[in-house]
Amino acid sequence: MAIESGRVSPWQKMAYGLGYWADNTLFLSQVSFLFIFYNTVMGVDPLILSWLFIIPRLWDAITDPLMGQVSDRTHSRWGRRRPYILFGAIGLAVSFYLIWSPPTGLSSLGVMIYFLVMLSVYYTAHTIVNI
Repeated sequence: MAIESGRVSPWQKMAYGLGYWADNTLFLSQVSFLFIFYNTVMGVDPLILSWLFIIPRLWDAITDPLMGQVSDRTHSRWGRRRPYILFGAIGLAVSFYLIWSPPTGLSSLGVMIYFLVMLSVYYTAHTIVNI
């Protein structure tokens, strides 16, 4: 076995890296296109949109250490982390979809509130899965 010899095989490296492929795909689509979508398609002012991106990241700075403590103290028959990865992934997928699917007919304030709430939910789900 490769680990017993102290070396990690290329296949093991690829398998480890593949786990982050989905996470990076979500992140890159968000940072590359989400601002453009909400600015050009949904009509949110770029200055306001910049602030709307910052607020969920501040929330994320609070929830990351809290989730670390919660997962460290969890004891279940599936382990400390697996339940969070499983159920958090469902929330992550749903919130990612909802970010890109704002309801029609919202006022500009409604679009901003929707975006802020959905992005905060997304980062919370991301914290649950990845911390």
